[in-house]
Amino acid sequence: MSQIIESILQSARNASHEGYSKDDRTIIFSSTAVGALLTVIFVTQALQYIIIQSINVP
Repeated sequence: MSQIIESILQSARNASHEGYSKDDRTIIFSSTAVGALLTVIFVTQALQYIIIQSINVP
């Protein structure tokens, strides 16, 4: 199992980031993080609405 993890980590270390500057990678990472957070908020609100609607059904 540890060999598999080590292989994955080695592949990640050797990954090429050609074409993207450090600033570009930072913006991409930050945008992805913000998008994930907004998605969690939206899904949480939607689930709360659905649960409340199902409780209030006569």
